[in-house]
Amino acid sequence: MTNYIIGISGSGGGDSGPNNLYQLLKLKFTNRVILYDTIPNNEKDNINNIINIINNILINENEATFTILGYSMGGTIALMIGIYFSNLKCITKIIFLSSQTVGFDQLNYLKCPIVFFHSFNDFIIPFKYIYKWIESYTGNIKTYLLTCDHNWTKVNMIVIINKLNL
Repeated sequence: MTNYIIGISGSGGGDSGPNNLYQLLKLKFTNRVILYDTIPNNEKDNINNIINIINNILINENEATFTILGYSMGGTIALMIGIYFSNLKCITKIIFLSSQTVGFDQLNYLKCPIVFFHSFNDFIIPFKYIYKWIESYTGNIKTYLLTCDHNWTKVNMIVIINKLNL
């Protein structure tokens, strides 16, 4: 059984994730990592594209599981993917990386553990927007608070990769 890692970028932000995190994961986990560069302002197509990616893998590997990482706008996409597949239990964890909060009123529909990485110094998506959702979530949650900007400049990515527990 393979646990795939799907890294979803912010709005058309390329496939590198914050501070090249996704590229580092690709180097470490090679064929288990799938990178998805979002189409700006098109959540519906982004969600459908990732659903198709997962379904195509499940056709060939029905025991496959997925850890989803969502950076910025990718966090909303990750949330919707987690809800869509919640009854199949193939999503083992969702990791929100400086995530926007659109749709987070549905956070408790998730049936997998979640992890938040967010910064007090994120001026694009201030922590106060995330905090109320962290407080309201009733499932298994871990939260890591950073002191960097939205792009995770000057963050030791080796420490982050270890905390992802992939």
